[in-house]
Amino acid sequence: MKAFALPKSAQEIFRVLSSSAYTPQEIHEITGIPPRTIRFALNFLKKKGLIIDKKSFNDMRRNYCTRGGVNER
Repeated sequence: MKAFALPKSAQEIFRVLSSSAYTPQEIHEITGIPPRTIRFALNFLKKKGLIIDKKSFNDMRRNYCTRGGVNER
């Protein structure tokens, strides 16, 4: 696999997602990163296969992001 550098916002979000799955709104509340930057970083991490989206069974409108893809256990 080719090594690549992650933007700082993506690094921070990836670190936060190591503990649990969160919605973009929850990531904003934890980190203080602007929502637009969070969307960019999440899309970047998804394209690299480092995170995945999961639907909430309680509310199908909510997407949770979690580590997955290459690092999935």
